[in-house]
Amino acid sequence: MLKIDERKLLKNKAIALRRRGESYTTIERKLDISRSTLSGWLIGLKLCKSALNRICNRKNNCLRNARLLAAKKKKDISASIRTKCFESAKEDYLGVRFTDTMLEFMLAMLYLGEGFKRKSFVGLGNSDPDILKMFISFLRDIYHVKDDRLRCYLHLRSDQDMVNEERYWAQRLDIPISRFGKSQIDMRTVGTKTLSGYHGVCSIYCYDARIEKRLTALQEVLKKYFLKKGG
Repeated sequence: MLKIDERKLLKNKAIALRRRGESYTTIERKLDISRSTLSGWLIGLKLCKSALNRICNRKNNCLRNARLLAAKKKKDISASIRTKCFESAKEDYLGVRFTDTMLEFMLAMLYLGEGFKRKSFVGLGNSDPDILKMFISFLRDIYHVKDDRLRCYLHLRSDQDMVNEERYWAQRLDIPISRFGKSQIDMRTVGTKTLSGYHGVCSIYCYDARIEKRLTALQEVLKKYFLKKGG
């Protein structure tokens, strides 16, 4: 048990540390005293503005760090779940040989959700090159569409370079630049900066009335089948 003089000395040290803006945890660790003892010594102690600011700033920093750690943990967990889902899906479909019929139904579903619904031609626009590559691949593999049946148009922001963006999309989609029409510029974006990595929206058109009629018919078949099944 502490002697009276030792106890008084510790109490004075605790008060001095607290008046400098030290936290209870720091004082406990430095003086090796319990929280209950410290609380009794410091109850009602008035602190200057600088000490209060220091305590407040430290609490805010601790709270900020805790939020960052929680956000990182949540992000890591989400990434882990996403990776497991990807591996599971890849395992389920790895080695599956898709028939032309299966591919055509996949194209019909893609077109049903994302495509331009027009007579005599089919089209699809997106900012994701991979989605457009799938669309083109389906057209080439299923219907043997040649490049001369395709036409591409870019929808760009005002600060984007048309020539560079045409080269980007031509390379990503494996389509000759000669198949690109005049790019459209969104004048509403004048004075605003485009985010890095954004290459605008590319719209691809395939001028073939036979394919349009075929996909439209497949869409109706799919809708009637699933709606009937769901009902």
